[in-house]
Amino acid sequence: MTWAWSTWALGGTAMFPQLTRLEKQPRLRLAVVVTLATALVVLATIEAALALTRDEIARLDRELMGTLAGAAPSDAAQSMNQSVNQLTRYAQAAFGFVIPFALAFLGFAIELLVRTGRVVAQFAVGQVLLTAAFLVRLLRQLTGGLMALALALYDFAIFLPLYIERQVAKRST
Repeated sequence: MTWAWSTWALGGTAMFPQLTRLEKQPRLRLAVVVTLATALVVLATIEAALALTRDEIARLDRELMGTLAGAAPSDAAQSMNQSVNQLTRYAQAAFGFVIPFALAFLGFAIELLVRTGRVVAQFAVGQVLLTAAFLVRLLRQLTGGLMALALALYDFAIFLPLYIERQVAKRST
């Protein structure tokens, strides 16, 4: 299940290279670009309106809490608060309008990152496997050498008592 999800997610931005293939059909390409741009502007406008609405709801919530607490704000503090609120309100609306455009253009970078990231990951995994193969061959050679040394030491340990026994047997005869 996870594999199917990841293959779909990686192909999610596959529409961008397809747009370049529309060069032979300029009317269709223009229609696609206009449709996508219109959808992006509509979504950005909705996001900006939601940011304005969210700020208005937060302002009304603060006023309600102040009224329920029994604190009446002074006129000077209220006018300063109102100008700051207007500034943050329009800044949030501007960011709400700009962020969908930034995210749409980020799709191109993500597509490139996925394509090049696959090549880099493939190279890195290859290097890790080559290093692991080298280490396994080195371990095999070291183990073979240690086994040959252990065999020689065993032969020496067996040979020494036999040699001593032969020398004792020669001297006694």
